[in-house]
Order: sequence, then C-alpha cells, then structure tokens
Amino acid sequence: METGKISSWLKSEGDECEVGDVLCEIETDKATVSFEIQDEGVVAEILVKDLDEEISIGDPICVMLSDTSEFESFKSSYPNGYPVKSVSGGDSISDKKGDEGGKRGAFKKDEEEIGKIRASPAARHLGEID
Repeated sequence: METGKISSWLKSEGDECEVGDVLCEIETDKATVSFEIQDEGVVAEILVKDLDEEISIGDPICVMLSDTSEFESFKSSYPNGYPVKSVSGGDSISDKKGDEGGKRGAFKKDEEEIGKIRASPAARHLGEID
C-alpha cells in the first residue's frame, strides 16, 4: 500500500474544516479509506484534481490554512494556483520563498511567524526526553 487514488473529495476549496471532518476518500489496492482532518482550518487549494492520478504516500494533496481569514489573501497571492513541480512524480513542491523546503517544507512557517509550535502531548513528551 504505497500508492492510491483519490476516489472523491468531500470538501472543496474555501470550505472550513473541523478536527475529524473527512477531507476525501482514498482508494488503495486493498481498501478505500477516509482521510480525516487533523487540525481545523480552511481548504485553500486542492492540488490533486485528477481523480485518476496515482499518488504516493506523503505526496501533498491539498493546501490547508489554519487561519480562515487568510484564504482570500492566499487566493490573490496565487491566482494561477499554488506552485507545484510534481505531485505524483515524487519531486518536492515549491515553497513560496523559493525552493527551501522538501515535500512538507511548503507547509511550514518560520518559527518566529508561528510563535507557538503545535504538538500532541506525546510529541511534546518525546521532545523533552533528550
């Protein structure tokens, strides 16, 4: 189970999401599973629009914004869509500041910009073990 296809999108661009909402249904070689939202926010852009496109585990499928008020600003900043080199080819997506990050680099903000890093209690505990 290393690849799959999105069989249906249950949220669309601009939809606000809560923790536990189902974003899409992903069909693998063994089963169809629901992809649940882990953090509340808004779906800024769907990167995988072609339902027949094969995607690998870890490939970005959409851009989520935690602050719903940033949606209009995001759309005006990227009128032609968020810059993606390749979703299914394994190449990394471009960061808005250049090509500083890998696959997940485009979703990270500078620590000063965030102010606080979200982590589960288990992750915080693991970080304190050192």
